Amino acid sequence: MTVYESTLTEANFKSGHIYITSFRDSLPADVFGGSTRNSPPAKRISLAYEDLRVDTYVPTTEDGAPRNFFQNRSFVRAFFEETGASLGDVVVFEQVSPYEFKLSLRRATAMRHPAAPAAGVDGSVTTQFASSILTRDTSRVFIANFGRTNWAWPACLTRNAVATMMDADAFPLWQAGDREGFIAGALKGRTAAGLAPTRSVASRWFNLMTAIADTDGDIWIHREKDQLWWTKSLAGPPIFERQFEPLPDKRDVIICFKACEPWRNATLSGHQLLWKGLHPKAREFLFTEGTLQQLSTENAEYAMALVQDLELEHWHQKAAWRQKIAESKSQAAPLSALSALDKSVLSMIQTAKYTTSVSNGQMAVKFLKNKDLLLSDGDLERLIRELIEMQDQRCALSGLPLQFLGMEADKQMLASLDRIDSNGHYAKGNLQVVCRFINKWKSDMADPEFRRLMNCVQDVERL
Repeated sequence: MTVYESTLTEANFKSGHIYITSFRDSLPADVFGGSTRNSPPAKRISLAYEDLRVDTYVPTTEDGAPRNFFQNRSFVRAFFEETGASLGDVVVFEQVSPYEFKLSLRRATAMRHPAAPAAGVDGSVTTQFASSILTRDTSRVFIANFGRTNWAWPACLTRNAVATMMDADAFPLWQAGDREGFIAGALKGRTAAGLAPTRSVASRWFNLMTAIADTDGDIWIHREKDQLWWTKSLAGPPIFERQFEPLPDKRDVIICFKACEPWRNATLSGHQLLWKGLHPKAREFLFTEGTLQQLSTENAEYAMALVQDLELEHWHQKAAWRQKIAESKSQAAPLSALSALDKSVLSMIQTAKYTTSVSNGQMAVKFLKNKDLLLSDGDLERLIRELIEMQDQRCALSGLPLQFLGMEADKQMLASLDRIDSNGHYAKGNLQVVCRFINKWKSDMADPEFRRLMNCVQDVERL
């Protein structure tokens, strides 16, 4: 059986494709074709990863030249999400027949699922800290918070570690590498707000602990109030401990700690890293309201230069960065205790209340749809926050990163509350958070139909 490999690059994640250069020319001739102006080819190639399957083909340019990837992008994006793929990982294509491939992922660094200590037993890490000098081998930069309401940050700071946690009952499945079992169990449960997680959300939960357990030589950045903290993860096994979260629901969890160098709130030269002292453009990507976010190559390079006190001027002179400075100077900046996420949540609540107040079926030019708000302000706020967390701060329909009031780079990307069934009410089970422009585009279209059209747009080859 023939096996081919493709190493993932940043372009793959940006465009939603996987390069097939190593075996494209060995594919059957009748699977090529189908540019935006030509008919699709006679036959298709079948790709499969676990329960993900698609029939696709190799697109061509208008001149008939074959491209270096398969056509279907939604399948590739789902594969990346299901596997938790990262830059440098290798996609393995196992050819079952001339028209069929099974896909798998081999990580750039070996996966580590060490046995956990007995539940409730504290572990300790004895590590000789590596040099704080950042090397060329340091390639990934993560922005992170540690637990709901960031409750594990004090322990991370004290123990010189990064951390994440998951339900104690689900941990044995993760430890055994049983992604499907883990996802199946998660789909049967409910979140603290009583919501059922989607498959993609459950897959991200599985990937999150893997990211912490496997981190080695990565830079981790955390914002705590007006200070920016950073560290570098170290080699060695993670430590697992059983705890009850210090939150009202006291969730029984296994927390994973991974050793890192001592956390710093200053550059290598000793200059304190204050949030208000950062460039406004840098503040857009050096903080996340979610759990974890890996920076793009360009933003990671900026973060690395920042903590090393290297020259930043060539970034600051870019048009987008200069524009952000101009915008920040022209806008009033009153002090506020509310975060960008807080402001967005309150704005969505006010919009929902206004919409329901003016749409009670009265006659204007036409009858407006009757919309009721079936949740109290407090319940709606908790639900919106839960939805944003479950969606990993991404638009439920497009997958694009959500932006929040006061920190937005593009107002069309601001978080907006959408009713899944436009004829229904503002109620639990009928709400999702999307980008503002997506909400406008969807209007009163049925949710399944809009998702179908979004998939069509995402699958179109852009010449």
